[in-house]
Amino acid sequence: MCALRRSLPAINSAPALRDLLSHVFPNEDIRLPPHANTILRLHAALPDQRPATCGAYVLTYLLPARGFTELDGEPLEAEDYMASLAGVTIAADEDPATYRFPVDSSADPSQQGTSSEGVARAIAVATGGRLATIPVPGRNAYGRPQLDQRRWEALLELVAVRFLGGSADVVFNYETDQLLAARDDAYNAGALGRTDASAVIPRDRWGVGHFAPMAAIWRRPSGELWLVLLNSFKERGFAGVEPQPAELMRRAVVRDDDRGGGILLVVTRAVAMGLIEEVENIGLEVRMWTNGSPASPDWRWSPGRGGLNNPENAWLLDPDVTFLNHGSLGSCPLPVLEAQTAWRRELEQSPIQFLLRDLQARMAAVRSCLGRLLTCDPDDLALMPNAESSINAVLRSLPFGPGDELLATTHDYNACLNSLDFIAGRFGARVVRADVPFPISDASAVTEVILAHVTPRTRIAMISHVTSATGLVFPIEEIVGELEVRGVQVIVDGAHAPGQVEVDLGRLGASYYAGNCHKWLCCPKGTGFLHVRRDRQAEIHPLTISHGMNDPRADLSFFRKEFDWQGVVDPTGFLAIPAAISFLENLVSGGIPGLAARNHALALAFRDALGPIFRMDPPAPDWMIGSMVAFPIDHLVSAPEGRHELETMLREQHRIEIPMIRWRPTLDSERWTMRVSCQIYNDEGDIDRLVNALAVSLRELAV
Repeated sequence: MCALRRSLPAINSAPALRDLLSHVFPNEDIRLPPHANTILRLHAALPDQRPATCGAYVLTYLLPARGFTELDGEPLEAEDYMASLAGVTIAADEDPATYRFPVDSSADPSQQGTSSEGVARAIAVATGGRLATIPVPGRNAYGRPQLDQRRWEALLELVAVRFLGGSADVVFNYETDQLLAARDDAYNAGALGRTDASAVIPRDRWGVGHFAPMAAIWRRPSGELWLVLLNSFKERGFAGVEPQPAELMRRAVVRDDDRGGGILLVVTRAVAMGLIEEVENIGLEVRMWTNGSPASPDWRWSPGRGGLNNPENAWLLDPDVTFLNHGSLGSCPLPVLEAQTAWRRELEQSPIQFLLRDLQARMAAVRSCLGRLLTCDPDDLALMPNAESSINAVLRSLPFGPGDELLATTHDYNACLNSLDFIAGRFGARVVRADVPFPISDASAVTEVILAHVTPRTRIAMISHVTSATGLVFPIEEIVGELEVRGVQVIVDGAHAPGQVEVDLGRLGASYYAGNCHKWLCCPKGTGFLHVRRDRQAEIHPLTISHGMNDPRADLSFFRKEFDWQGVVDPTGFLAIPAAISFLENLVSGGIPGLAARNHALALAFRDALGPIFRMDPPAPDWMIGSMVAFPIDHLVSAPEGRHELETMLREQHRIEIPMIRWRPTLDSERWTMRVSCQIYNDEGDIDRLVNALAVSLRELAV
């Protein structure tokens, strides 16, 4: 070991660190954050970490340096207390009696340690949600590296401004073997100061995953970014102070093994949502990763809430009401509303800059975010207030003639059927409605009935992806494929689909797809989209014709120019779409597909429990149910006044919000369903409440 490392005292202050770095990297401009003095003093006073506590250990000095010193009378500098908050799993041969607070243990080394989610949980709990954690994983949800050199440098530049300004801390979760060997004799001042340090100092052979915070960041004269880590083992580096090349840290957080890594950005809750937006604008996913260590089964990271996943607080729903109607008008989560409010505040501070100069690029970023979710080219998307507006834009753009047929089904949404009837009446065309059975036992019946109504006069078909009144998931890919190959343009009413079922617009191939973001994606009200296949875009125009019609710019299509500006509207709901998607992605393991699977399972449980109450078999097979399930109600309560009384009893006596929805099997008849919608804030307790309330109410109605 070099003489400097052998003789070095504890580095317990910012001046001590500056002295060290000026010796190792002479004449280089290395800046420290304003709270470096406190962090270094606390770090130097600590003994080395216990075997599995590295993530929790970091917080024993990081949080006190931020002014958070105790919780419920316990000092946050206590490693065993922080280990309990972070859900650390220790080795089975380590004596748990040495921990004053509960920790799990395991004999499996792969199940020991601190999870990234555990660190975020400890930060949230210890600070009462005042500090939030923004996780940026090394790999995306598909397992591919997302931190390439360009995005990595952009991220570090973004973070460095806040870190050096004192408003952010950075914690790396990484694979040690990618870094310079900080215990090797070759790791010395002379070697580190060279421009080829990465070539002359060997890589580490420690073979573990680790957590360490950043203490400094700077760009060397060669242009190479370097970092300083604070290690929890003082024999590493210079008394635990460990300079490393940023490029090697990039590789370390991306990791080549079977575990995840990434960066945790620790900021105040007030700025978290804005920073998430900036990180996503770089093209990076913001979500938690799995590093192999167990996470708490009852806690999940979510943005904007200090990391606390508490759905009853995230949504501003009346806690005294059992809300089973997310499908009609679900509540928008508080973090998303906060993001929208931040955008609205910026708009009002500088309306000209915001609307006329910056908005186009920002809305393009929103479309890119949606395009990733919907698997489509964002240039084929138009942001619209709702699915109905999108459907009307298509229908009013197309020319129809007398005798033309507009095909729909008996399950389509009443408002959209009215649009078809209006267009048919204007052009002398007619609406043909295929009668899909309900209850239904076989999905193939849907396609068969629809195709049986196709004639040479069929111009367009409007087909629901997920039906509104009956809550059925139609076999939309099969239907679209059969109709489009027959020359029938298809407009898919996807109002209920995004966030409830998979939507892959590239694979679907429909001429048009209309969707909502304010339903199952939990975005602010008045947010939706229209997807128009590239070969159809020339003939489709918005309902409001504005400046785009004669916009001279040659770099944009007419579709883009017309739909991107439809007069002055409040765009902040659209700008909050990425925040909503990020929020949902982090509610449960598996992201939005995981959330949909969870809600689907609950919907099936509702179906099975309600069958005896409605005195009927399941209304649809499992795969035709998403996050909603509906039952016909006419055979129990046929009179309008009876239905109204039942709905009133459930709402006023039992505090249950659940809709009864009119369904028009034919033009001259109507039926009614009761529909349950399942979102993360619903659980099996809601099943019991609804079953009991229905039993009591139907008995009072003498049904």
